Amino acid sequence: MGKIMEYAEREAMKTEAWKVINSKDANIHAKAWGVLKVIEAHYWRAREDLEAMPKAAQRRIHGKRYCPGYLLDIDVYTRHWLAANKSIPISYEVIQHVKSEFGYDPEESKFLRPGQTSYRIPNSIYVSDG
Repeated sequence: MGKIMEYAEREAMKTEAWKVINSKDANIHAKAWGVLKVIEAHYWRAREDLEAMPKAAQRRIHGKRYCPGYLLDIDVYTRHWLAANKSIPISYEVIQHVKSEFGYDPEESKFLRPGQTSYRIPNSIYVSDG
């Protein structure tokens, strides 16, 4: 994944994806792709936030994956996002399709809390401004 996706692009991607996810006419595969697009849009912001953190925080969040120059892997983020955002209004069937068709089983991260889309170290003093 190359250059960081700009805010306007991310918002447009999420808007289109939510239209598909909520469409009565879209098939389950299209809705699952929509979920992955929402996750991708959130990924870019999460990556920006993570890269802005001190190196010690990045090492703690990335764990054994961390090495100098490591960038957040979208596959790792997707699994964490699915676990953290399981209460969002997406049908069970669509989430099951994301799991079975694309191989993304939710994986909890203590740094991506329920309902959140960016990583945080619990009780940290730095916070994203948006």
